[in-house]
Amino acid sequence: IEGDYTLYKWNNVEGLLEMGLSMDTVLPVGDPVHDPAQVMTEVLRRTDELTREIFILEGLQDFVEHTSVKILLQKLAIDLPRSRRPSHILCVSPEVPLNKDIARYIDVQVMDSADEVELSALLLEVQRELDTELDRDAADKIVEAAYGLTLLEARHIFRLALTDNADSDKAIAQVSHERDRIWHKIQQLN
Repeated sequence: IEGDYTLYKWNNVEGLLEMGLSMDTVLPVGDPVHDPAQVMTEVLRRTDELTREIFILEGLQDFVEHTSVKILLQKLAIDLPRSRRPSHILCVSPEVPLNKDIARYIDVQVMDSADEVELSALLLEVQRELDTELDRDAADKIVEAAYGLTLLEARHIFRLALTDNADSDKAIAQVSHERDRIWHKIQQLN
């Protein structure tokens, strides 16, 4: 992808954000939008404009079973390649089976589960960001509870667990619970 683009990122926790020139600069876009159908409707509405935009949708797998999201994904898969404007949508999610009409317009790249070293480094990074500290035993148990997650999933879950829980045992339990919830959701989709 070449040229000047405006980069947007959406997930259900943060809503829709405009990313600045450096990836760690984030600008909120109006009111938080927690419904992916609203974001996809806005992308469709803008297909006749000539602005160059990239939309990254994180965690869309939690909404794929909603009829409105399925319809909008199919419509985007057909309308975006035909539109006058150079726009792109990247769906960053665990493995999700796609309708063949959508899949022919979308490149699927598998995101592997993070290994122990990657999860440990990520946990340290999140602790620094949140200005919190875990003892070594608690950190090891949180990393163990996160086995099987991608780095993106683990980042969100680590932030959630360390923000919501001052008690390390509760943080460990929350990471384990969120991992199990994701696995259960993936099994339902397959």
